[in-house]
Amino acid sequence: MTGRRAQIAQLKAGDASAFDVVYERYRPRLFSFLARLSGERALTEDLVQETFMKLAQHAPRLADTTRIGAWLFTVARNLFISHKRWALLDVARVSEVRLWTQLAEPQATPLAVAAASETEQLIEHAIASL
Repeated sequence: MTGRRAQIAQLKAGDASAFDVVYERYRPRLFSFLARLSGERALTEDLVQETFMKLAQHAPRLADTTRIGAWLFTVARNLFISHKRWALLDVARVSEVRLWTQLAEPQATPLAVAAASETEQLIEHAIASL
């Protein structure tokens, strides 16, 4: 059995030491890869952690021929893309809420408009920081 296949077998069996070896080997490269994509340290750390959580969840179903590095980088990239899609959807929802708020209050006072604008900016900032 090759080293790669033995490692896959150990991961499938739930061997924590095999997981540790994979983590130590790939974490720095995954971190660099995701940091280049996201440009945000906190997001990068979250995505690296989520990538390894996916490995732990899916290890029993890995094919014996799986290339762990390729699998991890594919999962990491997909998680980043998914995060960006959700972020775009959240911005679209904020815009929709803004439109409905404006339509619901056609006679809004300048003070109410300013307060709504400030609230909108706070919501957008909170979503962007996720």
